Parts: sequence; C-alpha cells; structure tokens
Amino acid sequence: MLSIADLEQALAAGAEFYFAPYTNVTLLHWAQEHQLPLVPGVLTPNEIMAAWQAGAPAVKVFPISAMGGASYVSSLQGPLGHIPLIPTGGVTVDNAAAMINAGATAVGLSTGLFAKAAIATADWSAITQAAQRLTAACQR
Repeated sequence: MLSIADLEQALAAGAEFYFAPYTNVTLLHWAQEHQLPLVPGVLTPNEIMAAWQAGAPAVKVFPISAMGGASYVSSLQGPLGHIPLIPTGGVTVDNAAAMINAGATAVGLSTGLFAKAAIATADWSAITQAAQRLTAACQR
C-alpha cells in the first residue's frame, strides 16, 4: 500500500488488513480510522519504534535477508521484544521456522512459497507441497 487510494481500493475489494513496504503515518492513521490493521515496512530499530509509536499493530521487517535473517530478529528481542515482528524479504520455506524460533510473530514470503516456475506452469500441487512443508516446519 503506497497511498490512501491504494488503501481505499483494497478496502473496496474486501481487504481485512494491509501490508506496506515502508512506514507512512498518514496511511497508518487512515487505517486506524477505518479499524483496519496496517503493518508498515521497517528495517532499523528506530524505524521499528517509530512505526510502533505511530500505532502500528505489528511491523514488517524488510528485507530481513539484508540484516542477517533470524539472527537479526533474535537481536531485536531484547530491546524491542514487545513489538510484533513479521520478517519478509528473504524468508523461505527452509528458514521460516528459524525466524519464528528467533521471536518473529509471523513470517511473510512470496517467491519462497510461490515459485515462478510453479506459477508459470500452474503447478498448484508444488505450491501446495511447499505450503505444507512451511506449515509443518513452523509448528515444531
């Protein structure tokens, strides 16, 4: 979500929550006024805290791969463990459980779950199998 127009379009389409690639206080306040959760994108501790103080219900730590993955999530737990973190941007079926074990509330992944080749060939069974592996790994 990059603008209020994007939020309005998503709301009209039936969205029940939003994710944004960055933090925009105007968008956060609009979402709050409409009682819809907006999870903004952040990277640094300062950005995490600013988004939280602006009313974000959780924050999307993006791109997690650039910061060391699960070790970065773990390092944030001491000072910022009260803030729900959702790492994205480098989360895969194989490392998602490590993110959860490091303290992430949830994880977000797209290409790690929806492989381009599977989408291109409509191989829904491959996507289903990846989703099942992801679910099993994160339930441990």
